[in-house]
Amino acid sequence: AKGTPKKVDYLDLSRHGFSAETIIKWIDERANVKVRLFRPPNYTGTMVLALLMTFGGVFIYFKRNNLAFYQNKSVYCTATLVIVFGMLSGQMWNHIRGPPMMHASPQDGQLVFIYPSGDFQFIAETFIIMGLYGF
Repeated sequence: AKGTPKKVDYLDLSRHGFSAETIIKWIDERANVKVRLFRPPNYTGTMVLALLMTFGGVFIYFKRNNLAFYQNKSVYCTATLVIVFGMLSGQMWNHIRGPPMMHASPQDGQLVFIYPSGDFQFIAETFIIMGLYGF
């Protein structure tokens, strides 16, 4: 269409976000043009798993004559305590919700590690609580 651009002809990225789906939807609404979105598969998880398995296999291969750490109760106790302290401190909640690491206070701009209310938690707060549980 000819003429001066209107306000609706501009996509407000700060309000709608900068994702491919949002931009495609906006193009379709404004110009009635269908754009096909193709996202290649993400192989990051597969590559990390293969890398960890390779490192584990190499480690076991080089330690094949001395595998006493498999029978060491302290190794299993330490691993269990790390998992328990992580879950008690809210690490799984952080993994699900994806909160920020910390926050700058709006009053004075200082970094805040512990959220002032009880209904939210920063990642830094999780590490602090995990360390307190560990001592």
